[in-house]
Amino acid sequence: MTIKTIQAGLESSTSMENYKSSSILFDVHAIGKLNIEVPEKVKQGETITITVRDENKNAVPNAKVTINGVEQTADANGKIEYKVTTSSLTLKAASEGYVSSEQISVPVEAKIVCGDGKCEAGETKENCPRDCIVCGDNVCDIGESYENCPSDCPKPEGFPLWIIGILLVIVLIAAYYFLVMRKKKGGEE
Repeated sequence: MTIKTIQAGLESSTSMENYKSSSILFDVHAIGKLNIEVPEKVKQGETITITVRDENKNAVPNAKVTINGVEQTADANGKIEYKVTTSSLTLKAASEGYVSSEQISVPVEAKIVCGDGKCEAGETKENCPRDCIVCGDNVCDIGESYENCPSDCPKPEGFPLWIIGILLVIVLIAAYYFLVMRKKKGGEE
């Protein structure tokens, strides 16, 4: 194991009247370098476990982890439970006596909210057809109509004139029958 020097060539000296002065040169060595472990896939809305370990894979208790600019403290097992609410994570760990970790960036998969009326990142016509309507695919999907996608949906038929004609004939027959029957009843009296 290589021990990293944090600061080299430090000198401490002391002196007092009527005593011989003394000084010592020394180097400050780190216990080790910190590493941050996060899951390979991180999804928005999930709670993940972030673990701080040294270069020998030992957990580092009470390490300070800066997550998107906000400092959190690891537990006795070097772990932090973190609910992901952002679209990316930037992490850096530090602990007294250790060389700080490199700052790492972790991509976050967007949370898919199907049914909110927006076709967002991660949503497709296949996994969220309600939000991701594709006009021009020759399929008249739910949410498409002739007005908003004439290439996929047929033009609705207007009210057929023959139905209007039949209704008009029925009304005329009923009116004729009513008038004729009234006259016959009126003539009988």
